[in-house]
Amino acid sequence: MLGPGLESAGSNRIVRKILCDSSIFDVVGFSAGEHTGMGAGITLRLNSHCFDLITLYSNTKYEREQDRNPQRSNRLFVSGKEGKTSYCLTPAARDVIRNGNALIYVVNSSKANEAAFRNDCYKEQFSAAISSLRSSLYFPLLVIAAVPDSSTNKIAAIDVSRMLDLSTVTSPWQVILFCMT
Repeated sequence: MLGPGLESAGSNRIVRKILCDSSIFDVVGFSAGEHTGMGAGITLRLNSHCFDLITLYSNTKYEREQDRNPQRSNRLFVSGKEGKTSYCLTPAARDVIRNGNALIYVVNSSKANEAAFRNDCYKEQFSAAISSLRSSLYFPLLVIAAVPDSSTNKIAAIDVSRMLDLSTVTSPWQVILFCMT
């Protein structure tokens, strides 16, 4: 699981919600990371199925809060070479995603965040994150469009899919709206 929604105000509590709300999942244990400090996660159970949830942040919480230029110290994306996108995943992040069974991408879908969807950096990082999916038709993508509470004006799921240009993704994908409260 990765995406700007993990780090933006209002939707950054999603991991805590998943881990602390026992009506969603049961926390079973921890999984060790293998990719230069990346890839550790939590083992969750849904019904009788267990899986590892690995959450990829751009940096530590302290560094994200202190850094005025988040692209300078981003551990997930690096500036790419000229071509289709100007960002690409770091080798460690790419390995973690490729070794997974699915990708969850979190965005803040409050109307106040709508301008971010038009930002080239936002779109290019999304494109870089899903680039490893394009080679597999059976690597599902779930986009969680999170809002802080039910009173927040939100971007509709269909509009999120258009803004992220999901019609070009060949893997199975779905957008769900998720209220943090």
